[in-house]
Amino acid sequence: MKCNEGVTILACATDISMLDEALLKPGRLDRHFLVDLPNFEDRAQIIQGYHRAGCTEISPAKTEGLNAAEMKSLVNSLMNI
Repeated sequence: MKCNEGVTILACATDISMLDEALLKPGRLDRHFLVDLPNFEDRAQIIQGYHRAGCTEISPAKTEGLNAAEMKSLVNSLMNI
């Protein structure tokens, strides 16, 4: 058994082009997943979850370009949390 068998490494970057090319060579970080910004429908679902928490002041149209964490921060600021 190899000493690194069964080991999984997970890395995250906001811009893959900023990573050192050595990390992207075959056999290193072999799988790449793009997690894009939420679309209108996704933002509506995220906001719907916050409606249950009492925040009704946000519309999906006004949150274009925000990721889920930024939307949570916006909700928290509106709810004075």
